[in-house]
Amino acid sequence: MQPSNIVNFAVATSVSMQYFQGHPTDGRLQQFEEIAAASSALLQHIAKPPYMKSIYDLWVTVTSAMAVLERTLFPNQPIQTPTALALPQNWKPLCAVLDESLQMHAELIPMAMRNLDAFNTWFRTHFDVYLHAETTAMIDDAALLLQSVHHFLLMTVSRHFCVAAATLV
Repeated sequence: MQPSNIVNFAVATSVSMQYFQGHPTDGRLQQFEEIAAASSALLQHIAKPPYMKSIYDLWVTVTSAMAVLERTLFPNQPIQTPTALALPQNWKPLCAVLDESLQMHAELIPMAMRNLDAFNTWFRTHFDVYLHAETTAMIDDAALLLQSVHHFLLMTVSRHFCVAAATLV
């Protein structure tokens, strides 16, 4: 990892840790778990092509923040938060989310979108988006990718509905 990436990663993780403070941690922790689950499902299906960098960075950020929180709350226990992913070697295009094998994870995407939006709203309220331009760009780009995936998945549902309706006629 390049030094600039290490700094950006440290800043994003620090910001994420602050998200847990001052509010019921369980709800915000669940938000991060759902973001991590959706990001992980996408990355394990598509791999890590350059256009998925923000999703990968988001996954690293939220899982790192969860691991740090775990280490803080339970210092004598092993960390349970996964901090490594087994990714396919070959990249797939974004339209690969239309594959049937990703459909079982489809419900994770809108949950992740809502949770990322809540985090983004908090972030923009508490931090200077110009000073933290890299974190802002990561969040915005990840949100756009999640939204795109969601639209692809909605097209799949619509296509299945149209096919099913046509067979009834």
